[in-house]
Amino acid sequence: LCRITNSSDCNDKFQVTVHPLVLLSVVDHFNRVSKTQSVKRVVGVLLGSMKKDRTLDIGNSFAVPFDEDEKDKSTWFLDMDYLESMYSMFHKVAAKEKIVGWYHTGPKLHKVFIYPSFMR
Repeated sequence: LCRITNSSDCNDKFQVTVHPLVLLSVVDHFNRVSKTQSVKRVVGVLLGSMKKDRTLDIGNSFAVPFDEDEKDKSTWFLDMDYLESMYSMFHKVAAKEKIVGWYHTGPKLHKVFIYPSFMR
């Protein structure tokens, strides 16, 4: 949050609004992938902006190609080129929306491992 608001006080309270389109997109992403592959996890990006009333408004999202090693589930791969390309296209359409977070379905993908990839 500090990164989005440029605030030095990361403990400030705020409200989060997630638009229905985002929820539907996440569910659709999981359904599409799980029907064609034996995958229990999908990953994507959340886009939004901080409003003046301290509401984080999450209005869009997109899927990011994700794969994990069948033998070692702690080894996974994100297509960062795809992520950067998609974000660039979204940014042209909605310049105020920034990457505000990420989503994943399934177990054992901890933020400590994935956060640095998304926020670089």
